[in-house]
Amino acid sequence: MAKQTISDQIVKIPRLEYELLREAYKQLKRQALLLRILEAEKNLKQKKIKEVNIDKFIKNI
Repeated sequence: MAKQTISDQIVKIPRLEYELLREAYKQLKRQALLLRILEAEKNLKQKKIKEVNIDKFIKNI
């Protein structure tokens, strides 16, 4: 008989699977960041830039 994996909304998974899922999540986050950087570099090369007043820029941060 299989163990119950969910009790009181808590999911139980083996440690190895947890570590693999965590590493996969980290890799996806890194890839997303790299894609954003590549897109920004591509836009800079194509001179697709936006000029904004410095005061407006600071307010948006």
